[in-house]
Amino acid sequence: MRDRQIIRLKGLVLDLAIGVFDDEHGRTQPVEIEVEAWRDAGAFTSGRYQDCLDYHRLFTHLTEVWPTRPHQALLESWAEDLIVFVLEDPQVEGCRVRLAKLAIYGGRAVPEVEIIRHRAGLRPAADRRA
Repeated sequence: MRDRQIIRLKGLVLDLAIGVFDDEHGRTQPVEIEVEAWRDAGAFTSGRYQDCLDYHRLFTHLTEVWPTRPHQALLESWAEDLIVFVLEDPQVEGCRVRLAKLAIYGGRAVPEVEIIRHRAGLRPAADRRA
């Protein structure tokens, strides 16, 4: 595995319009979001903010854009949207997102979806060793 620089945004909980079941429509519910983005560790050499992987960009998108979005039934739809946004930054080589519906089962269980994606044309390090 190559050395990587990873940024991570954890612990963000947003009230989102999500759910496939009838009782989930017309209301929001808390969704915990974790996102990370990575690139080769040696890619940051300038010491300038604009050359950093930008977790503030992620936070702003999630806290300002996501709460205004219309209802989507599936965690997977929200996760795919976030992946597309993360990979719009040309410095990002890959990302991982995890979304969890915290309240759907009254705290008895927490359904989650996690997706890991590499920029098109880049293979994961494990594949390159073969």
